[in-house]
Amino acid sequence: MLRGSGWQSNGPGQGTRLTKLLQRTATRTTICCNVLRYAVRAAAAEQRPLGGRGCFVSDVFVSPSYRRDKLVSGSLEDEIDVFEDQIEGWFLRFARSISSDEHSGFAVLALVLSYFEALGYYLEGKAAGQSHEMFRSGLRSVVPSLRSVPSLAIDTLYGELRCGLYHEAAARPRVAIQRSGNPIDVSLTFGQSNLESAVVDPWALLSCVERHFREYVATLRDQSQTEPRDRFRAVRNQRRAANPVTITVIPWGPSSTFR
Repeated sequence: MLRGSGWQSNGPGQGTRLTKLLQRTATRTTICCNVLRYAVRAAAAEQRPLGGRGCFVSDVFVSPSYRRDKLVSGSLEDEIDVFEDQIEGWFLRFARSISSDEHSGFAVLALVLSYFEALGYYLEGKAAGQSHEMFRSGLRSVVPSLRSVPSLAIDTLYGELRCGLYHEAAARPRVAIQRSGNPIDVSLTFGQSNLESAVVDPWALLSCVERHFREYVATLRDQSQTEPRDRFRAVRNQRRAANPVTITVIPWGPSSTFR
């Protein structure tokens, strides 16, 4: 019996039928995704509206300042331009714009917390991986004082702060939000291996993220920095190869996205 699912098996026959049903559903989903990919590619090639709504694929924005054709060349420099514009134009500038409000802390966190995991993938040169591991890698890079904190404590912070905010719209009990001047202060349990509590200053954390982001983009643009550039390139290429067409079209406005 599958608890809470509303379905129960009274014998092996039902289990077999369910398996076949799931297989057919997965096959149909794959076919639909492939059809969508071909439709988007054809629309792009013919420069015609996608879905008859007047939204041309070539007009779709990949960042606030760049359209899809910015990435046609495959140039690493173009990829860096788009990456910089995405993070700055879709996240950081809005975090700054609301940060003067006394109660903006959670909103600022909602915008900046996504940076750590995204950064972790680029630092590790991986297009896929465990979310908490990538978050840990990115967070330690941005907040050097956390590099000596045990991985278990950082992973607990991931659950209490990042997952709490994104899944429950609030930090979980071990995290407090306060203007302290330090981005993240942690207290460890008696055994010094796990997180007892953490005080997060969203405004100081935003400043850390902005500074780190400027430095990271400068590193990517420095052609002598071959390893970070190669890792960044590997992630962008792997994602494009795995899913060439990821599109969200908003027919009534210019803010559609395309990767």
